Order: sequence, then C-alpha cells, then structure tokens
Amino acid sequence: MFKRLVEMLRAEGRLAPEIRLQLVDGLFYPFASLIAGALVGIWIAATVTILAEDRLLEATADFTLIVAVIRIFIGFRYTSRKRPVDNTDVRFWELAYAIPASLFSLCLGMLCLLAITRVQDPALHLMLTTTTGGYAASIAGRNAGRPIIALAQLGLAAGPMCIGLMLHTTVFYQVMGCALFLFMFGMTDITISVRNTIVGALDTKRKNARLAASYKDQAALFDAALNNMSHGLGMFDANGVLLVWNDKLVSILGCDKTVFTAGMSLEDFLAKLHSTQDSAEASAPLLDAIRHSIATGNTPQRFVKLSDSRVVAVSCQSMENGNAVIVFEDVTDQAKAHERIEQLAWTDELTGLMNRASFNEVLSKALEVLPADAELALHLIDLDHFKSVNDTLGHPVGDMLLVAVSERIKLHCGAGSHIARLGGDEFVIIQRLQAGEPAPEQLAADIIASLGETFQIGGHFINIGASIGVALAPRHGAKPDILLKRADMALYEAKARGRNTVRVFEDAMDEHAQQRRMLELDIRAAIAERQFTLAFQPIVDLQTARIASFETLIRWRHPTRGNVSPAEFVPVAEETGLIIELGRWVLEEACRIASFWPATSRSR
Repeated sequence: MFKRLVEMLRAEGRLAPEIRLQLVDGLFYPFASLIAGALVGIWIAATVTILAEDRLLEATADFTLIVAVIRIFIGFRYTSRKRPVDNTDVRFWELAYAIPASLFSLCLGMLCLLAITRVQDPALHLMLTTTTGGYAASIAGRNAGRPIIALAQLGLAAGPMCIGLMLHTTVFYQVMGCALFLFMFGMTDITISVRNTIVGALDTKRKNARLAASYKDQAALFDAALNNMSHGLGMFDANGVLLVWNDKLVSILGCDKTVFTAGMSLEDFLAKLHSTQDSAEASAPLLDAIRHSIATGNTPQRFVKLSDSRVVAVSCQSMENGNAVIVFEDVTDQAKAHERIEQLAWTDELTGLMNRASFNEVLSKALEVLPADAELALHLIDLDHFKSVNDTLGHPVGDMLLVAVSERIKLHCGAGSHIARLGGDEFVIIQRLQAGEPAPEQLAADIIASLGETFQIGGHFINIGASIGVALAPRHGAKPDILLKRADMALYEAKARGRNTVRVFEDAMDEHAQQRRMLELDIRAAIAERQFTLAFQPIVDLQTARIASFETLIRWRHPTRGNVSPAEFVPVAEETGLIIELGRWVLEEACRIASFWPATSRSR
C-alpha cells in the first residue's frame, strides 16, 4: 500500500490541468451532500452540548459548529460564483475546501476521543462513533478524486476515535478500536483504487476527446472511443443480434479477439463465451447474468466470479430503439478489499473463529428462530493457568496455544454448533440440542478432558485445564445478554469448585451473585464510612509468661447485618481487589493505635 501511495503522489504531480479542474469541482458537488454533512456536524455539536457536562467537550463541539458553518459558507460562495474556475484560482478553491474539511474531520475525531475518555455515557459513545465512522466511510466515495484530502479527512476523523476506543478499559471498546484501525487501512486502499479509476476515466475521456478532434471518419472515431473505454461493452439489437463490442470486453472475459463476430446471435455469443470457461459450473453464473440483463433491460450490477477467480460486475442499459448495452467491469480488487474488511470485522484474526461481534449476531438470530419445543446450550469456556504460560513462555507461545485449543474444541463440536473466541483465553460455544448431539454436560466434559491433555507447542510441553459454565435457552433465558450472564455465573461456580470442571446454571447461582454484589457494595461503603474496627489478640511467651506480640484482627459491625464474619467478607474483598485498600487501612490504623500504647507495651 505504501508503494501505491508513492505512485499516487507522483501521479498527482502529472495531472492534466483540465482533469484537476474537474476533480476540484467534484469536491463541491453534489452540493446537497456537502450541506448534509455540515448539518450533521451541527446536530452532533448541539447534541454533545446538551448531553455532555464537560467543558472541554463542549468547547470542541462549539468549534465543530463554527467549522460546519464555515464549510456551508464556502460551499455557497463556490456554487454561486459568477465565472467558472480556471487554472489561476483552482489552487485557492482546493485549499478553501481542504482546510475546513480537515478541521471538521479532526473535530469529529476529537469529539469521539474526548467523549470516550472523559464521559461515561455509552449512548453518546455510540452516537459519536457510528456517525464519525459513517462520515469516514463516505469520504472515499465523495473525495477520492483528491486522495490527499480524502486520506487526511479519514485519518483525522477515524484516528482519534480509534485511539479513544483502544484507551477505554472495556475489552469490547478496545476490540472495536483495533477493528476500526484496520478499517482505516482498508479504506485507504479503496480510496487509492477509486482515485485511480476516476482519474483513469477522466484521462480516457480526455484522450478520447483529443482523438475525436484528430479523426474525420466517424466510424474510426467510434471504434477508437469504444476500445479506449475502461469497461467492457457489448451492444445487441432488439432481436438479440451482436452489433458492436470493444477490446476491453474480450480482455475481461479472457477470450480471443476472433471469438466474436458482428451479426452473431445472443445464443451463439453465449456458446462461444461458455467454451472459454473451464467448466459449466464456472460459466453458468456469467451466462445467467447476461441472459437476465438482456431479458429485463435496465438492471443494476450483478457480481459474477469467473473461473480464474476474477470478479466481474455485469449491468445492462436499454436504449429507445430497442438496443441493449451490456457493460462488464473487472472489480476484483474492490471485491478483495471488501472481503478483507468484512473478514476483519467478523472473525478472530488469531484463531479464525467468530469474534465477539459475529457471536452476538449469531446468538441473537439463533434465539429468534429457536422453535418452542427446542433448546440451545451456551458453553462459556475459560482456560485454567493460561496466564502462567504467557508469563513464563511468552505471548507468541500463548498465541500458538490458543490456536491449538481452538482446534481441539472444533473436534468435539457438531456441524450445527458455532464457536467463538470472545477475547483473551475465553471461548464460547453455541450448541443446538438436536438428535445426534451429545448432552451439554457430556460435550463440556469431553472438551475439559481434551484440553487437559498435554499440548506440545514450539518444543514446550504445556499442561492447562478449562472451566466451563453452561446456560440453556429458553430455560435460563431467551435474550443473549441474560443467557451469557448466566453462563458466566455457572463458570464462576465451576472455578470456585476447584476449576477443571463444568457447572450448569441454577437459580441459586443468581441469588448468590446478587448477595455477593450487595456484600461488595456494603464493603465499599464500610471502608468509606470507617465501619471496621480492630481487635488485638496478645501472643504470650510461655517461658517468660510475658506478652511477646499482638495479632491484629479486623472486625465489622454492619448497621443492619450486625456482626459480619471475616470469613464472609474477606474472600469477597480479595476477589474484587478491595483487599488492597482494606489492608492499607488496617496497617495504618494498627500503627496509629499502637503509637498510644505505653513504651513497655510497644517494646514487646
């Protein structure tokens, strides 16, 4: 891609003046879309000002509003000018568009960055990121003729947004930030491709215009124009007789120049075309697309994959005299870029499994179409001791281990099951409970046994285990978030029971989770309100019958619970990380109290 960027920049310096005039003119037209984009910016600024109580964010929104108004004003000035733009002022209007457009893109990007990092409002995050992402995606289509401007807007809008998402503490935000970062590279490649197509078309148009001036014979002029098109073209009359075609058509279809002859019927044309393909399976979609286009007249593009893996877009345009023009376009590069972007958005790049986004989509659809008398099992898998592998052998070995784990899980899942990696060492299986499928408990037990066997990774023998929590739909929930939450509760219970085991969700787990959550909140409040006290238990030296030291014990008297045992609240504090703050308080309080003891007591 870097090589293509360099080639594009060199080509920009060689642009013909008349082509550059047309490209700059295309920046301001269609004017309605420019106004729409600016109005969206005004709407975003107003919404942020209303929803976000953050001065820096509000200041950025105000600046966005100012830039949007400036863009509208410059657009009106351009469209209402009294004389056409020429080579003397094309640079002025290009800068007049580029500077406010870049500032506007930067404002959108910074609004996303500031909102994500400074404001805890998921709805505002969603509004800003979707709007900014849509704006960034539309840049390639609108401004691809001036790629430097388009890429600057793309980077300024999407860059800060990606940074903000990756800086967020939520894994989903971080994954989306990485995916959008890859999306920027994909859109860069598409922008360059679209730019080359536009400039190539304009250059072809310019060359054809020069050819028209040099040819006096109209037949020769028509032939030259036809064969200099960037698209393949074939014209048939109302009776399906081939009238004209160009060399580009022969090139795209991979045929010899002598295959087609003027006056041949549509069926003969299709028969000749069929003979150039490797098999009937390869030629059938292309032949069907041509027949459909001729039969229905004006048709949108239909995409067909040829036997050599190239992708061709086929469309048809009817004429008033009954003739039909079929246009063929080689869109292989665009199709590959689109496929790559879609793959990055919906699959886990390391294991090739579904990622969190595609998992949510598949689970939602599976629950929507789940028959009333059927069940679905959700297995949430967490690897045991995986962190120690990363810490001792390094992340590359850890990554290879995750790939090996995914392969072992696949061996136990039927064709109707779906497997996803949610992130880190966490996997999930959507199991359709149908005839021939093992029971959820049996499948989970088989997977645990398989993952418990030794892995040989990069010359290392690695032993890990797995804990699995299972939730059943619709018994334990018919909505994705509820089902996943309850599978997570079951997983927590499996870990609490010594790991390397499976647990199916029970109602008592939900009650236990709620009680644990309430206890966690009470511990936080107790630390803040200093509800804890200390008790000192003397330790006596039996030989001297003197106090040797004191053991410090923590006690908690809750306003409504009464005395709460340390055996009840200490494990919760350890699991939630509150034990650090609680331990710091105990140390400080013990030292403070001991400082008031008599010197003889302190010496002991």
